[in-house]
Amino acid sequence: MGWHKFLMKRGIGSPGYIAGKLAAAYQSRIGTNRTAQCDERDIIRSIFVERIAAQTVAKGPFQYHLLKVNPNAIEELVNTHPDLFSIVLLSVIIEHPEISGPHAPADTFQVLNETVQETLDTKAPGWRTNGIWSCPNLECSICKEQIAHPDAGTMYASFDDGKNPEYLCAECTMPIDVRAMSDLGYFTDERFRKFLVSNY
Repeated sequence: MGWHKFLMKRGIGSPGYIAGKLAAAYQSRIGTNRTAQCDERDIIRSIFVERIAAQTVAKGPFQYHLLKVNPNAIEELVNTHPDLFSIVLLSVIIEHPEISGPHAPADTFQVLNETVQETLDTKAPGWRTNGIWSCPNLECSICKEQIAHPDAGTMYASFDDGKNPEYLCAECTMPIDVRAMSDLGYFTDERFRKFLVSNY
């Protein structure tokens, strides 16, 4: 795993590099203060929009071009990726589709998870409990168990259509590979098929 993890963390455009860039942008906005849920959502949206803009100067991933002309889709994705860990994973999956490919090493998602978390721990301390995760004693939307110690690295959060936060505990949350497939599947949804066919 050592060499594989080294490549995942190092180099321009690597998952570790993407995590570092987004973490730096996040930290420059959040500073040392804890941020309210709504405020952090604005920060997450801002750094994601900046990433989209930076990666579409040249050709870039078609998903980013799709989002660039569909601001409502950006809002929808930010609602389902409202914390730093989630938006980094989404960006990595978009920019590195080979991670979900059939030729990826068996431990790819484990290494990706470790790489992103280690990078964020270094570059954006507090990311695990900021924003949507800042409230103690949350409840899992599936098992209804209390979440006494929220952690963005092992759990999942999103906003529903009414902008109310929903949570999944570590036991109920989706594995990283399932989240990746869901993220990529979003862009082949019927709502965007016509756009994709006409532009790519």
